[in-house]
Amino acid sequence: MKTVFVTVGTTSFDTLVKVVDTKQVKEELFRKGYTHLLIQMGRGSFIPTKSSGEDGCLAVDYFTFSSSIADNLKSASLVISHAGSGSIFETLRLRKPLIVVVNEDLMDNHQSELAEELAARKHLFCAHPQTLYNTIANMDLEDLLPYPPADAKPVAKLINRNFHLAMKLLCQVIEIECNDDDVFDKLVLCSQVCNWSAVVFDMLIKAYVKTSNVKDGLKVYKKMIGMGLVLDVSACKCLLNGLLKSDRVDLCLEVYNEMGRVEITPNSYAFNILTHVLCKDGDVGKVNEFLEMMEEEGFEPDVVTYNTLIKSYCRKGRLDDAFYLYKIMYRRFVPPDLVTYTVLMKGLCNQGKEGKMQEAKSLYREMIQRGLSLDSTTCHLLVKGYGKVGKLLSSLNLVVEFQRLGVLIPLEVYNYLGVALSQENRPHVGKSLLRRMVIDGCEPSLEMYNELIQCFCKSDGLTEALSLKDEMIENGLKPDLFSYRILISSLCKLYRSAEGELMMKELVGTDLVPDSDICKALVNGYCKERSFHNAESILIYFVLEFQIYDIGSYNVLMKVWSEEGNVLKSLELQDKMLKLGFVPNGMTCKSLIYGLSRAGNDKGRLK
Repeated sequence: MKTVFVTVGTTSFDTLVKVVDTKQVKEELFRKGYTHLLIQMGRGSFIPTKSSGEDGCLAVDYFTFSSSIADNLKSASLVISHAGSGSIFETLRLRKPLIVVVNEDLMDNHQSELAEELAARKHLFCAHPQTLYNTIANMDLEDLLPYPPADAKPVAKLINRNFHLAMKLLCQVIEIECNDDDVFDKLVLCSQVCNWSAVVFDMLIKAYVKTSNVKDGLKVYKKMIGMGLVLDVSACKCLLNGLLKSDRVDLCLEVYNEMGRVEITPNSYAFNILTHVLCKDGDVGKVNEFLEMMEEEGFEPDVVTYNTLIKSYCRKGRLDDAFYLYKIMYRRFVPPDLVTYTVLMKGLCNQGKEGKMQEAKSLYREMIQRGLSLDSTTCHLLVKGYGKVGKLLSSLNLVVEFQRLGVLIPLEVYNYLGVALSQENRPHVGKSLLRRMVIDGCEPSLEMYNELIQCFCKSDGLTEALSLKDEMIENGLKPDLFSYRILISSLCKLYRSAEGELMMKELVGTDLVPDSDICKALVNGYCKERSFHNAESILIYFVLEFQIYDIGSYNVLMKVWSEEGNVLKSLELQDKMLKLGFVPNGMTCKSLIYGLSRAGNDKGRLK
């Protein structure tokens, strides 16, 4: 079997999929000995034509996305790919013949430059959608040369021509090379044969940070300083940020001190990163000392600096200090922004006290008066804060207020309120909220529907619960196992087990598999209705269809027969269940012994 694998990546490239799906291209691939065509079509809307290949032509199949296409690449005899550098280098690393098709609709030169450069080196074939057929017809795979992973010269030569492309190439080289010394040393060697600058090494540090190899970026930083190369402050800033995200506070301080030693003047961004580092470290004295030094060097704290400090104080529960800084901002003519207000409101909401929520609400209104717009995070924060202190009515009133201000209520706010109202046993209010969601163009979540269904079932509102289930299906939302389990259990409790069984069959029709809880509900329901034959049929059905052996349901049926004093039925049931594979437990034996004791010495009955 020889497979051609076509990949378009995570976007859409319908032009490529359409061309590959033409009779002309498929016949040419088949003529060249390929038997299967597998297309990864991404987000595209064009659906290729499937074929089993039984009629003496190419077998064709497709899929949209996969968690990994590595196996598809490995099993392919030929790869036709979009011009994304990730797909290109992964295919070349696997030494698979490759045709790269440039997406002209998305092209901003860097895609074609990469493909054309590698095609000129005979590592791949480069085509456009309109030339793909000719490329396939004229290609000779013997002309292709393996791509040497350690070859950094293409990177060095392209780096000054196109920074954006260079960064992508550096990231690819880093992923291929496992040793940072190799990449750095090869770039140093390549500098002897091409035009270059120290920016190349600045970019190498950034590429290491971008690919989550921060420690290797730090090694390059130290090597550059050791060689006397002058680093740009942007590379230092990038490294500091990477170390901060990696929670390496100690290394951040080391880099900053080294910057001072070699006279690299930090910019405000670098100062703000260091402020964040010191706040994470938790030493307030160090923070104040650093801020004084910052001001001595001519840097005035900006809104980012203040927000970093306020966030740190709020996280530690030091709200008084946070609000002191908030007031200082006005005195120093640094207007608070949305982040400032959101952080302060979050600090108040986290206190979990009604009084603090009133302060948060006042802060929100002050923010609106100053001309700042409410965002979804702040909206969710305030609504959830009131819910946390048991004031759901206040949360609902806030939503009305937000709507009056023209704020689009986020879906997560509606879903939170719907679930919270259900948990407070207020399903009718939750249902009204659901109606408002639909009017606002929001789609209620499956969790919200399930919570409302469960709440109605607990409140003897089965009719409303069933209507919600039907509404879900009408809106294209598929009920899950939880939805069906709640409804079936409720039907069985209300002596409507036959309807519960029909709903269980509906569940099976949706490709869901019922569980032991549903089996138990149906068996119990039928036993309460004294429909023992149906209960036994359900038990057998679950074993034969789903291999579910619910010993609890078996014991319920055994107990019923024993309490009826019908020992023969008990023994008959035990015999059937043993043949099906049930293993009796202590409760089974107890029920059987109880039935035998009730029968006593009535030999006729036993016969």
